[in-house]
Amino acid sequence: MKPHPFALLVITVLIGSGSLAAFWSDAPRGSDQHAKKQGLRNSDQTEATLTAKRMYASAQASYDEHNYQDALETLNEAVRLDPSSAPSTLLRALTYFQMGKYNEAAHDFTVDIQLEPSHGAAYFLRGQCYLKLASYQSAVSDFQKTAELDANLRTQAMAWLRKAQAASLAGGSHGRISSAADAA
Repeated sequence: MKPHPFALLVITVLIGSGSLAAFWSDAPRGSDQHAKKQGLRNSDQTEATLTAKRMYASAQASYDEHNYQDALETLNEAVRLDPSSAPSTLLRALTYFQMGKYNEAAHDFTVDIQLEPSHGAAYFLRGQCYLKLASYQSAVSDFQKTAELDANLRTQAMAWLRKAQAASLAGGSHGRISSAADAA
């Protein structure tokens, strides 16, 4: 399956801005006695986090090779091990998007936004999902937010915003947008 051109654009922006760089929070700290009791759990958490990071790297390789099903299976496990991993959630959203699973992609973009509220690219791609799902008002909102948050995507977001507004005014599911050229 050929990668979706919008995803390629956004992935390029994400990589350039460092947004795809993995980050995981430190384990919580408490009293020494509590820490001793939590030692095994923290060790398990650390191992799960490290495993999730390795799985993310493997999934990224599968995604880069357009092997989306393998990427998805690996990402499902990575997110299960570390649900607070924004990079894994974002990559899973992109994978769903590439597979045409727009409801699932929109859900994961929402989770990514909850983890990283200033992530303009996630709003942009969620807006793309909403367009595919004919949820035009939600798309309008997401493109507006993208334009506020991400200068690199502002021009594209404004073009898509106009298309989403027009589709919303038309009031139907017709007028779906299929390519970047249509938005210009």
